[in-house]
Amino acid sequence: MQFRERTPPNVSIEMSPLIDVVFLLLIFFAATTTFLQGSSLELDLPESSTADEALRSGGERLQVIELGADGSIRLNERPVTIDSLLEHLRLALDEREDTRVVLRADRQARHGRVVAVLDVVRKSGARGLSVATLQKDSPGSAEGAEAP
Repeated sequence: MQFRERTPPNVSIEMSPLIDVVFLLLIFFAATTTFLQGSSLELDLPESSTADEALRSGGERLQVIELGADGSIRLNERPVTIDSLLEHLRLALDEREDTRVVLRADRQARHGRVVAVLDVVRKSGARGLSVATLQKDSPGSAEGAEAP
């Protein structure tokens, strides 16, 4: 009796679906990753024992105002003047309703300059304002304390 020799079936792994899944995972992680924002100014933030987690909000868009000891102002790491700050803030606040403003003022910044920036923030119509401080318990971590 003669038997036909069976050839084993050709088994292969399809690479296209695997590549598609890898790219989808890459896009998902790239879109959902939050990046740490460094400061473009060298700031010495004041300390507060009542600092809360206001800066770590996930769903809100933040507009970060940095006020240096020399009086320089930066909005989201871009240099601005006190006169143009109002216009830039209004544009940012018109884009999204849930935009919060965070003020990171150097410990040595002049009080009058801080008040001027706070006045501009209030004029812009911002609903949430946080003042960034360092928590006394853990130096080095930036926290936010709600301003009245």
